[in-house]
Amino acid sequence: MHEVYTQAEAVCVWLGEGNDDTKPTFKFLERILDLQTLDDLVANLEETAESWALVLQLMTNRWFSRRWVIQELALARNAYVRWGRMDLSWKDFADSIALFMTKYEEIKQSILDWAFLVRRDQAGQ
Repeated sequence: MHEVYTQAEAVCVWLGEGNDDTKPTFKFLERILDLQTLDDLVANLEETAESWALVLQLMTNRWFSRRWVIQELALARNAYVRWGRMDLSWKDFADSIALFMTKYEEIKQSILDWAFLVRRDQAGQ
C-alpha cells in the first residue's frame, strides 16, 4: 500500500454521495480559512450556529473513524476531500477543521442551543 499512495498523482478522501448540507458545509469551511472572517463568524454565533453545527455533523462521517486512513494522507503527495460534487484540498480542509477546533469551546453552547431549538420545532410539527 505504501507504494500506491506515494506514487499516486492524487488521493481522494471520499466522504460519500453528499446531501443538502454538503454545499453549505464546504462553503462554510472555506470561509473559516480567512482569520478575520473566522472572528466575525464566532462573534455572530446567533447567525452562524447552524453552520457550525454542519461542520460538527460532518465530523461524524464514518470516514473519520477509520485509523488506517491516516496512512493514506501521510503518504499522499496531493490529497483532496470530496463529498458529493464538492471538494476541498486536504490542506484547506484540515486547516479549516483545526481552526474550528480552536474555537470549539466558544461555539459549543451555541451549537447545542441551536440543536435544541431545531428538535423542539420538529417535535412541535
